[in-house]
Amino acid sequence: MSKEEISNYTLCRLVRHIALFVFGSLIVILAARWSHLTGDDNIMSMGAREMVALSLATSYASILFLSITLLIGPARQWMSIKLPLSSYLRRDIGIWAAVFAIVHTVTSMLIELGPVNAFDFFFYRAGASAVMPLRLDFFGIANYLGLIACLIFILLLVLSSDVAIRMLKPSRWKRLQRWIYAGALITVAHGIMYQMMGQRSLSFVLIFAVLTIVTVVGQIWGLFRRRSEQRSNTGTTTDGIVKEK
Repeated sequence: MSKEEISNYTLCRLVRHIALFVFGSLIVILAARWSHLTGDDNIMSMGAREMVALSLATSYASILFLSITLLIGPARQWMSIKLPLSSYLRRDIGIWAAVFAIVHTVTSMLIELGPVNAFDFFFYRAGASAVMPLRLDFFGIANYLGLIACLIFILLLVLSSDVAIRMLKPSRWKRLQRWIYAGALITVAHGIMYQMMGQRSLSFVLIFAVLTIVTVVGQIWGLFRRRSEQRSNTGTTTDGIVKEK
């Protein structure tokens, strides 16, 4: 690839990242504003509404980008476009899914609702009638799942570079990238638990449900499509990286 082509690809990716940032920020603003109108930012009337709204909004931005990332593969299969090892488009969207997930996690840790703060998300206070300090009730498990999902997305964010592919080799890199499915499943479980605890308004529940169902259906369809193709041909894969503008 010539220097001019490399420069063009770099410029295209920069423009795409700016567009994804703007789009994600718009989603956050709209979701935060909507949460204020629906009262979803007023948990048990305990305050911190701005932080709660930001935490909720960034979680939905992350889920939307994660859903799009996971649907790119099935969409390519549906259009009969050969699936590569990796594509910049999918990686770039995945990067912003991870970024918003991290912002959501950090924001959640900063929320203080009356006497409740980040410590209470994971541990019992001294003197509590618990066998061990780790908080393993419904609330605690939901928070641990969210933390685990965030750590997985941080790992995938670190791996989202050509340097990582060259260092790890394509096959190993691809195996590590499949942790996105575990991260997605844990995110769904975390989201469902918080939908139940937070008693979300119908609009937020429906958005979460639609994104989850569409993504799951797309993945299941893609799995059966791949298996069908493998039975009908040699199943040769591409180890290159798609250079998308």
